[in-house]
Amino acid sequence: MTDSAHYGDFAEPNSSLVIARAESGEDRAACLRLRFEVFVEEQKVSPEEEIDGIDDRCLHYLASIYGRRVGTARVIPKGALAKIGRVAVVRTERGKGIGLSLMRAVLEDAAANGFIEAALDSQTYAIPFYEKLGFVAEGEEFLDAGIPHYRMRRAIQPPPAAPPSATGADTHRDGEIRLQSMRPDCELPATPPQPYAPDSGAGLPSASQGQDNAGVLAI
Repeated sequence: MTDSAHYGDFAEPNSSLVIARAESGEDRAACLRLRFEVFVEEQKVSPEEEIDGIDDRCLHYLASIYGRRVGTARVIPKGALAKIGRVAVVRTERGKGIGLSLMRAVLEDAAANGFIEAALDSQTYAIPFYEKLGFVAEGEEFLDAGIPHYRMRRAIQPPPAAPPSATGADTHRDGEIRLQSMRPDCELPATPPQPYAPDSGAGLPSASQGQDNAGVLAI
């Protein structure tokens, strides 16, 4: 099924935005509700395609503003590759930079946990959004759930070592998202990442403390 719907998310992110891993049952249910709102209700993807049976082995992310759940994404760990998908932002919050911040947070969390490459399947018209995040389209256009897509990839740069802060929280490089180191909740690569130029970032807290395609987001 298609993983996202995109509506030009290039604004500056909201300073009240918090992005975290969805680890509790309540938070994962919230992610699924957001996906149904965007993909099933808006994009008319069938519920059977949306529920693909692999959520239990994925990493899930939840974006909130003052406690209101507004966006989600998931990652399928495939060795050293992070396959990003199911990226969505609710209609009322699009165009505010939430999708951009959500993707940056997912990529930084992937880097902090040893992934060295990210891939996604973008709806064709959303390619410029993902290019802004460093993704490059490859191969030929294909249909997923009747929607044109391209596979896109980018390398992931590991974050530099940083001393722990007094509060246990680390600041996102753009200063808009509160991030915190965390333990991964599913199988991650056992081998260290290949060397890339350093990049900032950290793992994310759990949201309770705060073929799959990435398609494109409803962002």
